[in-house]
Amino acid sequence: MSEQNKQLVKEYLEAVSGHEKTRDLIDKYVSDQDSELKQHIEVFEAAFPLYRLHIQDLIAEDDKVTVRFRFAGTHKAEFMGMPATGNDVETDGIIIYQLENNKIINHWMQVDAVGLTQQLQAEKAVV
Repeated sequence: MSEQNKQLVKEYLEAVSGHEKTRDLIDKYVSDQDSELKQHIEVFEAAFPLYRLHIQDLIAEDDKVTVRFRFAGTHKAEFMGMPATGNDVETDGIIIYQLENNKIINHWMQVDAVGLTQQLQAEKAVV
């Protein structure tokens, strides 16, 4: 089961990374049981359209899959009270997905929020 879950999470991350995160696409992989994840994706897609998640590690055991990733995107709309800066940002994170019946039903995530905030507050370099 863990190998199947690992493959499903890899497929999910490849499907959303760098692509528009439509409701149909998200519903294919994320259960309504994890509405918090759906809301998180919606907020980040609005602020960082077509953001990318680069898989660095992918580890599976039983019904959980852990992903160490690098988030990359361009800040194009308001995020956490900060107006769009146009800054390209990158930050590292770890997320654990819990799966049931081939869908994500729960998640736990930690990201370098301080590093992300600092990048959003930095003046964009003029080239």
